[in-house]
Amino acid sequence: MQNLSFTIDKIKYEIGYFKAREGIVKYAEFLAYVGDGFGEILSMSEYNSLDSTVDVSKLGNALNLIVKNIYNKGDADRLVIDLLSTTKVNGTLVTNDNFDDLFSGKTFELMEVLKKSIEVNFKGFFLSHVSGLSRKITDEA
Repeated sequence: MQNLSFTIDKIKYEIGYFKAREGIVKYAEFLAYVGDGFGEILSMSEYNSLDSTVDVSKLGNALNLIVKNIYNKGDADRLVIDLLSTTKVNGTLVTNDNFDDLFSGKTFELMEVLKKSIEVNFKGFFLSHVSGLSRKITDEA
């Protein structure tokens, strides 16, 4: 498998794949953080109907649940660094020791790189859940 490479503001990012067993563990841990919120999103009748709109207030409640899970677990930074463990920034592998140096003041870039890492390593998650929801919201806007 080929790594995903892209550039944001002249900084090169390269995302590699997790080893299979490592990916299973990271996916389970990721779901422990976001599963309740996405479960609520997926259970919304509006989401499951192809020709209806999504109630944004319900979506907000679900996203609130995700944020609370992350806050209550207290080690979201470790999970993020773990999810970026196969990512290189200008050729430097992201580690706990250099994470702040690589991403301080770059919150947008961090979120974009994290999203791409999840897309690369957990393809089915975004393809089956999030992309359908975002299409519905975009189509209605």
